[in-house]
Amino acid sequence: FFQAEDGIRDIGVTGVQTCALPISEMFEKQRTRTAMIVLFLAILEMVKNQAVRLMQKEMFGDIGITRHTGFEEFAANEESVARLEEEYK
Repeated sequence: FFQAEDGIRDIGVTGVQTCALPISEMFEKQRTRTAMIVLFLAILEMVKNQAVRLMQKEMFGDIGITRHTGFEEFAANEESVARLEEEYK
C-alpha cells in the first residue's frame, strides 16, 4: 500500500530542480488501484502546498514532477506528512 512518505522520498531523491521524475513511474510502482488513487491525491495535496511542480513538455506526453520552493519545508514538517497519511488512507 502506498505511503505518502514513499512518494515524498522518491521526489526528494530524484526530483532535483532540473530533473523531472515521470509520474507514470510512480504509478507503475503501485500494486492496487487504491494505492494509485492515494498517490494521485497526495500529489495534488503537495501541488496545493507548493511542495512540487508538475510539467508536461509536449501534448499527450508524460507528466513530470519536480520539487518546488516549498518542498523542503513540506517534507521536513512531520505534521504535513502525517496529515497526508491520515487523510488518504
